Parts: sequence; structure tokens; C-alpha cells
Amino acid sequence: MTDPGEDGSGTVRLYHGTTDGAADCIQTEGWTHVDVAAMVEEVAVHHGESSDEVWRWLRRWARFATFEGRGDSAWFCGSRTSAQGWAERAPEARWEALWAIWSIRNGVELNPYEPDAQGPWNLPAAAAWHTREMSAFGATVLTVEVPLDSLRASVSEHDYEWLREGTDLEDLPEIKLELPIRPEFIVGREAVDRRVDFIAAAALLGLSNDELTEAIRAGVIREPDQPEITGTSWTWPWSELSQRIAE
Repeated sequence: MTDPGEDGSGTVRLYHGTTDGAADCIQTEGWTHVDVAAMVEEVAVHHGESSDEVWRWLRRWARFATFEGRGDSAWFCGSRTSAQGWAERAPEARWEALWAIWSIRNGVELNPYEPDAQGPWNLPAAAAWHTREMSAFGATVLTVEVPLDSLRASVSEHDYEWLREGTDLEDLPEIKLELPIRPEFIVGREAVDRRVDFIAAAALLGLSNDELTEAIRAGVIREPDQPEITGTSWTWPWSELSQRIAE
């Protein structure tokens, strides 16, 4: 929080996770409309799959890319840590489309809401392939300082009061802001490393989960990093893991 100001005249510091390429555009043009359909189409064509089939999968599971007006708003977090988590899956339309493509190509019905065996991130082959595809895009966190009064029409009354009173933003839910958003609000940019969870790491290294566990116990591979956010996975940074994969 930066000087919220009782009369709404202050500013609030927020964070936005995105890709390196998108960050370059945002710093020049600000946050503008995103053609989500074109992004999904691009991913489908690149992988030689039908965009209709990809959209059918996305709609079946009511994924975020299918939401009305998805390309007309941007989402911000109250903490850098949360924004980094979203940067690692940015852009989300590509992140979702890639799960659809793996499911279609392999004839495996993935349920993205299933926390157990059939959740896509719990299938080693799916998790490894998806991680490789996403690693081609660098991740970035942008820091913005936005006039508090400009948020009044974009957030709930509860969230606005939370911001105005200077409450700890670490616990603030994501804030959706309508586009366009001017680039002059940006006050910082930081490249962040994509993270790789245990299941994907094992598959990428050509190991079973048990074999990776033994390698960690033997000191051949270091232990993964403890998550900064409770309830999320223990992970390794992609930059470190990719070097070992290349060995």
C-alpha cells in the first residue's frame, strides 16, 4: 500500500503477472484489449489441432478463456508472490488451451477441477509436456501504483474500503480492472522464473516419482523449494531444472 489517503486521493500498489513479451507491449501501450479467441486459435494452429475442438474442451470445463468479456479486463494482486504465481501461467488462455490440446491429442479425458489422479497436472506425461510448452515464454511481474479513486468503479465496496483503509493487501483477492489502463502507472518490472512441481519434474528428468524421491534422499538432486503460499506445490525453478534436463 502506498499512502491510501482517507479521501481517496492516494495511490495503491498492485502487482500484475504476465509474460515478457506482453510486458514489453504493456510498458509502451498500457493494458489494452486482448483477443482471446485469436490467442486460442494461434495455439491450436501451432500444434496442428482443431480450434473448434479446443474451444469445445474449454467450454465443457467452463475455463476462464470462455468467460464473457475476458479480453476487456486485467487482473491484479495485492502481493508480488501471488502475482508471480499468475505470471507462471500467463497468458492463461494459452495455459488452458495447452491442457486442451494434450487431452485431445492423447485421447485422455482430463478434468481440470479434479484434484486426484485425473487432474492434468497429476499426470506425469501431461504435466511434463505442458511445462515444456509454457517454459518457452518468460514470466514477468509488473508493479503499478494506481490512483485509489480510479478503482472505485472497478472493485466492490468491500474491497474499496479494504484498499482505502490500508489493510494488509497480502490477503486481498484479485482485483479486476476494466481496460484500457495507462502505462504510466507502472513503477517496476521484475523477471521471474517459472516453477516446476514434483510430478512434472520427475517426468522431465525421465524418473518415476519414487526415483526422484530417492535421488533427493541421496543428495543427487536438491530438495524442492518450500512454497511461499500455503497449499501450493513444492517446486524447483525452471532455469535450474532445465540445466539438469540438458545434461
